[in-house]
Amino acid sequence: MLIATKDKHGNPGHPTRKVDMVFRLVRRGRAKLIGGGFKPLCVQFLDREFDPAKTVPRRFTLVVWPGFKRVRYALFDGVDLIDRGILQARTPEIRKLIEERRMHRRRRRYLERKKRERKGLPRFNKVRRTVFEKGKRSPTVDHGVRTVLSLIGKIRKWWSLPWADLEPVLVDFRLDVRAITWGKPERPEDYQVSPRGKFKGESPKEYTRRVWGGRCAVCGRTEDVEIHHLRPRKQTGTDLPENLIPLCGACHRLVHHGLLPIPLKGMDQRALGVVNTVCGLLRKLELKAISAWKAVRRRPDDPLIGAFEAILGADIEPEEIPEKRLAQFRRHRRAVVHAVRDRLYRVDGKIVARNRNRRTDQKEPSWNEYRKKHPKHVGMVEVSLGVKLVRRIQTDVRGGNIYRANGVVFVARAAQHNGRSIYSPDLEKMTGKNYISIKRCKRLMYNEGITPIPLHPTCGLGGEFSAEMC
Repeated sequence: MLIATKDKHGNPGHPTRKVDMVFRLVRRGRAKLIGGGFKPLCVQFLDREFDPAKTVPRRFTLVVWPGFKRVRYALFDGVDLIDRGILQARTPEIRKLIEERRMHRRRRRYLERKKRERKGLPRFNKVRRTVFEKGKRSPTVDHGVRTVLSLIGKIRKWWSLPWADLEPVLVDFRLDVRAITWGKPERPEDYQVSPRGKFKGESPKEYTRRVWGGRCAVCGRTEDVEIHHLRPRKQTGTDLPENLIPLCGACHRLVHHGLLPIPLKGMDQRALGVVNTVCGLLRKLELKAISAWKAVRRRPDDPLIGAFEAILGADIEPEEIPEKRLAQFRRHRRAVVHAVRDRLYRVDGKIVARNRNRRTDQKEPSWNEYRKKHPKHVGMVEVSLGVKLVRRIQTDVRGGNIYRANGVVFVARAAQHNGRSIYSPDLEKMTGKNYISIKRCKRLMYNEGITPIPLHPTCGLGGEFSAEMC
C-alpha cells in the first residue's frame, strides 16, 4: 500500500509504504489522514517540515496518451506502476455547444434582417469576421490541450508529488486521416491527389449524385433525388462526400422519421484533426515525448505501458493495478454563478411584484406592470434589493458530485431535478428510476472538474468506457 505525504505546511513529499508508522502517528495525534476512497490516501504530518535540500531525489513518471473522447494515463514510481486510468473528456460536448451557439447566432441575424426588411430599412452590410486571429486556437482544440494539462496537475495533486520529481511524458502520434478514411495509397506521391475523383469546381452534392448514378441509394429511383447527411449537421456533420448519400423524397422522409434505418455512418474527420492539432500543441510545450509506434511495438495489448517500457527499458506488469475511471464535468453553471435573489416590492408587508422587468420563468407581475395598474401604490412600496446568492454556489447539486444512497455510491450527472431530486442514469439499476430524493443521499465528494468514477457492481458505471482513444 502506498500513502502520499504532506508536511505541516501542506508541502508535498514522497509517498511511503510504512503503513504501520503512519497509523501509529495518527493514533498519537501527530498526523492526520486526508483523502482515501476515490482518491489516493494521504497523510499530513502535524509536527514535521520537509527540507527540499535534504530530500533524496526520486523519479516519478506520468505517461499520458491524448485523445478526443478519452485520455489515458499511467503513473510510475521508478519502475513500479502505482496508478493508471482513463479520463472521459468533455471535448465532444464542447464542440456540440459551439455548434449550438453558432446556430442561435445565425438565427438571431436572420430575424434581424427580416425585421429591417419589414421596416423598409436598408440591409446592414456584412462585415467579414476573422474567425481565428493569429495565435488564437479554436475552443475545441484549446479544451483538448487544457484537459491534458489539467489531468497532469490533478494526478500530481492527488498523489502530493513535488513538481521537481514529476516528469510528464507524452505519447506522441499523428493520425493519418486519409488512410483512416479512404485507405492508404499504393504510392507516397498519391497523397497529393484527391482520392475522391471529384472534378474541378464540382460541388459535394453534385459529386455524390454522379457517383451514385443519380439514383436513390435505397430504392433506386431517379425522380426527386435529394441529398441526405449520414451524420446530421446538428450533430457536427459536415458536407464532405463521405457524409452524403442520395435518397428520394419518400425514403428521405422515412429516414428522418426513424422508420427506415441506414446502416452507414459518416466519418467524423474533424475529431481526428483535433487530436493531431492537440498533440502538435502539446509537443511545443517541451514535454518529453515517446513515439507511439515504439510503444505499440513494445506492448501491443497496452501501448501506454509499452511507452514507459520504451523509455526505461524495463518490463511492466499492469495487472496488479486496476484501471481507474475518471470523468470530466462542468464546474460552473450560469444559473448558479449568476444566481441572484429577486428584487421584491412590498405594499403593507405583502409582496406585490418582483423585479423591474419580468423574467422568462417569472409568474408574478413585474414592477413596471404593477405600477401601471396601481399608480396610487407607487409611494407606498418598500423595496428589497436583489442580492447575489454566493452560498448557493457551494450548496447546490451539480453534475460531478459523488453521493451515497442505500449503501451504493453514484455520480450525479446533472443539476438538481425540480429542486428536490438528483438526476443520474446510473440509478436505474438501483431504484428503477433515474432520479432520487436529495434527502436520501449524502454527498461524499464535491465536483472538482475531473471526478473519479466509483466502480460499484450495482451501478455498473464502468461499462460506458472503452479502451479506444478517439
